[in-house]
Amino acid sequence: MRKVFTIFFLCIIFYNANAQIKLGFQLGPNFASGNYSSDYFKESDVSGKTGFFGGVLAEFKLNDMFYLQPEINYIQKDVELSPLYKQEGFGFYPVPGSKGDFKLDYVEVPINIIAKFGKNELKPFIFAGPSFNILSTAEKTEKYVGYSDYGPYSIEDYVESMDIALNVGGGVEYAVNPTLDVFAMLRYSLGFTDIFKNVGSVSPTNLSVGDIESFKTRGLVIGLGFKFCVFGCEEEKQVIEEPKKTPIGKVLVKEFDLGKYDIPFYVSGYYRPNTQENLEQLFVLREGELKNATYIEKFDKKSQRYDQYKLWAQSVDNIFKVVYTASVDEIFPKINSANNPDEVLEISVTGYADPRAITGKYLESEVASFVDLEGKAYVVKQGDDLDNLKLSGLRAYYCGKLLDKLFSDASNKGKSDYEELKRDGKIRFIYIGAGVAKDESNLEAQRRIKITMVRTDK
Repeated sequence: MRKVFTIFFLCIIFYNANAQIKLGFQLGPNFASGNYSSDYFKESDVSGKTGFFGGVLAEFKLNDMFYLQPEINYIQKDVELSPLYKQEGFGFYPVPGSKGDFKLDYVEVPINIIAKFGKNELKPFIFAGPSFNILSTAEKTEKYVGYSDYGPYSIEDYVESMDIALNVGGGVEYAVNPTLDVFAMLRYSLGFTDIFKNVGSVSPTNLSVGDIESFKTRGLVIGLGFKFCVFGCEEEKQVIEEPKKTPIGKVLVKEFDLGKYDIPFYVSGYYRPNTQENLEQLFVLREGELKNATYIEKFDKKSQRYDQYKLWAQSVDNIFKVVYTASVDEIFPKINSANNPDEVLEISVTGYADPRAITGKYLESEVASFVDLEGKAYVVKQGDDLDNLKLSGLRAYYCGKLLDKLFSDASNKGKSDYEELKRDGKIRFIYIGAGVAKDESNLEAQRRIKITMVRTDK
């Protein structure tokens, strides 16, 4: 038993700390049954009984669809045999009205692969996997009409210590919040082990076991439970700011949530937005400063992957055009015409990464700075090791630089409001690294940014 718990918790400890891990509890009834056969006790019939099922589980996220779920459960697989047999001379004869209650309790260790479907809070799922059932209690009680019960007495010497089974089932899971799920499931267990041993011949020894020659367990579990996150899916902490004691305060002007566009805003592992210009520039940089960047997806201009990114880049350019038009034609002129010396336009750019781990070093000479969701400041310099938080911060930083360039170039087209606001110190950029996106979009869509413009005090 100690080995079972040791293996269970070592899986948790040594699993990738950046991946999603949840722990949980489940319980419910087990409707036990079995597959019984006998060449000698042909009138005997085995029927199942309802027992208890409950235990703990751990869920390890493998990708957006598949999960590994080891469990440790206590389960009752009690059955009833009727009638019992008695020996008369050299034969065995059924005893009318008699029956035997078998108490079969196990500690089971299923290892299931789960497939979840859907992107909303409510997700159906299916699962399958082996189950290793370790015998805990094996007792028999004999009951005869007109006589007191005989037992219970132990029959552990006649029952295999391990019952190997296959579990299959399905259910539905509901996300109460980003860190807590509740679920209901239906599971069928199919045992492969003939659990009674030393019963191969007809003798008085057989009667002490229960007149069973061959028996394999079956069971249907209805389970309810919950899972709570311990790694990788903590609810994002929001930065709470004290309101400034001025008549202006913070007033949301516009928010561009680019998460609603289900396309990649970035080449996998890269931190400059996937515009057409940046896509072409990436090939130049990969021959120069980024030559040794192992974290950027590799593809050439004659590949299908390049053609796909090129189509995405056209969409990204169109989306930035929406941001550009709304800002240059509407937002900046209004702020500039208000001519309030005590306010600034705060442009927050928040970057996100997908959950895959990133390894490698930042190779470019430009120093980038950002804050996380709690306001802690970070500086990324050439040679620094990268992770998903720094990647999301770099995406915010380089997107902010791209926006600044686009808005400044508007002056060349006669729209100078942004440059005038910037000259007067009334434009403020904030770059925020949000780390791994916590939604259920595909991996490409999790690589994105969000732009928020707020009127606030200097």
